[in-house]
Amino acid sequence: MSEDNFGIMLDPFESDNTQENDASNLKFFKVLKDSALEEGEGKVVRAGLKKIALFRRNAEIFAIQDFCPHAGGSLGSGEFANGVVKCPRHGWGFDVATGACLTNSIYEARCYPTRLEDGYILVGVPDDGALV
Repeated sequence: MSEDNFGIMLDPFESDNTQENDASNLKFFKVLKDSALEEGEGKVVRAGLKKIALFRRNAEIFAIQDFCPHAGGSLGSGEFANGVVKCPRHGWGFDVATGACLTNSIYEARCYPTRLEDGYILVGVPDDGALV
């Protein structure tokens, strides 16, 4: 299998950047070359069935659901600064490390664990068939 085949399922792996994810229920997917995600940049990728927004801040990589839980905008295309991404539809801010909505605490975006392996970014998603 070529290293350029993204979305390839890898072994489950436990990570500290997990939000309500049981590590035994995670599948890791190779989603992007590490060199393709620049500091302060957001990119939308697929990990299995899920659309994920990736962000790099201070050399750390964060993965959060791509759609805003309030207005459905693509968080991966939103403005990103100081660890917060703003929904392009209404400007609400989400902390990419925790998923917390900084504008209205009722809302929260799901975060996913990440890791680097052989020059690629991997994202762990629950093996539950859900799109988020």
